[in-house]
Amino acid sequence: MANEIEKSADAALAENVLRAYASGLDRLTDQECAELGIDSGRCEVLKGVLRWGPLAEVTPEERQRLHDAGFAKEFIRSLAGVDGMKALRARAKWITDHAIPDIILALGDNNDAVRFKASMALGEIGHAAIPLLKEALEHEDAKVRVTAAGVLTRVEPNAEGVLPVLIQALGCGDKDAREKAAMSLKNIGSAAVPDLLVELGNEGTCVCMRINAAWVLGLIGPDAKYAVPYLTSALVDDDDKLRQYAAWALGRIGPGAEHAVSSLGRALKDKVPKVREHVAEALGEIGVEDGQAIKALEHMANSDRYWSCRLAADLALVKLRGY
Repeated sequence: MANEIEKSADAALAENVLRAYASGLDRLTDQECAELGIDSGRCEVLKGVLRWGPLAEVTPEERQRLHDAGFAKEFIRSLAGVDGMKALRARAKWITDHAIPDIILALGDNNDAVRFKASMALGEIGHAAIPLLKEALEHEDAKVRVTAAGVLTRVEPNAEGVLPVLIQALGCGDKDAREKAAMSLKNIGSAAVPDLLVELGNEGTCVCMRINAAWVLGLIGPDAKYAVPYLTSALVDDDDKLRQYAAWALGRIGPGAEHAVSSLGRALKDKVPKVREHVAEALGEIGVEDGQAIKALEHMANSDRYWSCRLAADLALVKLRGY
């Protein structure tokens, strides 16, 4: 009877630890592979394709008991198969059946490392994760919504519902969600520009949304050249931070913003030093010589009361004149 109980306990232990192996084969050792006759290349494949899953840990004692009983060898052999494809198929099925919902929830974890691992895992899982990722776009937690949208931009770039979630996150709410949304919108590129222009040009929306729209347009860079008229208009907005980011974005767009040069030249007289500084930098980055803008830069380089503005004007003149 005692032997049967011990066998039952061993079987339960084996089942639990084998599951842990399934979710953590990055802890598979080269020595274990060598003992099983699995070459180093296939061993790396096993570690790679089976590394995402629950954060289960196999203790050294449990690993040794499995090793002594032969359970681990049997499990690893079955995964390795003839050509390693059995490992891929087994992992795909396990993920589809068990892991994706847990990983979706991990997108809202307070720990940055957990959120990063979860997003990377879903990105590698690929199309099997799409239905639940789309559901996550309506999650109550902004971090989950934004991270799910970011993953979808990698898995299915044109997925419906992604842009509204990312744009909404640019408002005055969660800072971490806002930064993640900005990076995802940058990766989407020109396809995100029309939605960003709606927010930038909407004077009825909160100013931080407009500022962040300008910021993201600058992150997108030359592919946001169609935003130039909107950013040019923002150079005379009442909010100095919006004027600052509009100038910065025009500089990031570069030569494609040549039609903004005259307006930027006039903006060198802005009452806010930080705005003048970004305007001068933008003129240098756009690289188009304009007589009035050059005169304004020279005046700023010689007589602005702030050294950072004088320096920015000097550097812009160097770029424009080529010396």
